[in-house]
Amino acid sequence: MFVGDSLHPASQAPPLMIRIAKKDRRAELAELRQKEMDERYVVLSTRPAHVTLEMTTRCTLNCVHCRRFNVQEEVSVNRAVMGEDIVHDIVGSSGYMDDLIFERSLDLVRDAEWVSLCGYGEPMMHPRFFDFVDALKERGHVLDTITNGTLLTDENVERLVESKFDQVSISIDGYEDETLKLVRGVGADVLFGGLEKLAKAKRARGLGRHDAPKLSVNFAMGRFNIREMPALARRLADLDVHVFYAHILETAGWEDALGPQLIYTDPEVREEAARLVEETKAICAEHGIATDIRAIPHAGSGFEADGVDLDVAFETLKTAVEERDPPPRVYLPLAAIDQQRRELADRLEATAKGQTPPGACAMAAKQVTSSDKLTAQEKAENERCLDLFRYAFVTWSGKVLSCCFERFACGDLNLQTAEEVWNGPVYQRLRRGYFEDGLRWVCHGCAKVLD
Repeated sequence: MFVGDSLHPASQAPPLMIRIAKKDRRAELAELRQKEMDERYVVLSTRPAHVTLEMTTRCTLNCVHCRRFNVQEEVSVNRAVMGEDIVHDIVGSSGYMDDLIFERSLDLVRDAEWVSLCGYGEPMMHPRFFDFVDALKERGHVLDTITNGTLLTDENVERLVESKFDQVSISIDGYEDETLKLVRGVGADVLFGGLEKLAKAKRARGLGRHDAPKLSVNFAMGRFNIREMPALARRLADLDVHVFYAHILETAGWEDALGPQLIYTDPEVREEAARLVEETKAICAEHGIATDIRAIPHAGSGFEADGVDLDVAFETLKTAVEERDPPPRVYLPLAAIDQQRRELADRLEATAKGQTPPGACAMAAKQVTSSDKLTAQEKAENERCLDLFRYAFVTWSGKVLSCCFERFACGDLNLQTAEEVWNGPVYQRLRRGYFEDGLRWVCHGCAKVLD
């Protein structure tokens, strides 16, 4: 049951809520977020605890399993908000986050415990990456990034260490050189070389494993590489790696080739994968490396392709890659992208005249509360994901997405303030759906809803 109560405008929020979340404020913010969650608020008085700022969707690599070529991003705020139905190729039309979007993002990250500078591209391609780092560090934010490792030059490594950047994660989806070259397009020397440079630069300053920048590795678990995961963990032990992350391979965009590589559709493969996960955890624990490895789920909705045997999984993927004839990908010139954005902004502004402003629905909404405690189902959902209440993803072009996977466009910082987005009609609708029908209704395609 939902009980209404009038919403206090953001301008009437207590002064403490418009200051950055310092360390002594985090506990208070966390308590307030939990209270609003328990009472089923869909309009929140705090900004997200974690924000990702996508520097670009351009990249130096074309990884086999990357989603970025297969996701189309809405140019308008959201079809449900602005009535637009235009989509652009997320990669070909990508530029770099400009100063205006970055500045408008600062209000969204106001209460953030940490900020991620990453996304669907290589973040350090952005010519002002370190300028943004300096601005966010000056405000006291904890920063992390995920890189493909190709731009960990001597200069960039020195700047990461000197800026006391908090965590640098490198995506390494295998151990064998042949696997890495097939999947990521670069060999072990490049990927491990970047980690070695960072570890060496830290040691030269007397910094240890737990000092900034902390080093981590991201690993996508598929049939073609799951047996290499323990060996990778052993390799990382010599590189002062702080944490090993592993998540589930997804098939978006190339289901014929990647569908048979899913590790959770076959009971025997799932069982072996679970053993390899435990072996990897044990190796990491032995060497002081923390782990954050996604549990191996059971099969999803039954649409997954039949899996290949683990003994031939790599060769199967290799054959698919060799036979693949992908269309050429060409980035539009940056000047053309900027011109497109200006024209689009003018057209959207003209279209919006006479219509209800995107944020008006939020300002007129009820503050949805309930005196009841969360149900058992809601508690179970909360253990899966709380991104709709704690997280926001800002694309390089200014759109605010529910997360990097589902990419629901919830607002646009070109047209709205942070408050109008975060407590706007799209976020309210998604949060209400979360309470009424659960995470499966909101994000049915995400691996987090798999049992």
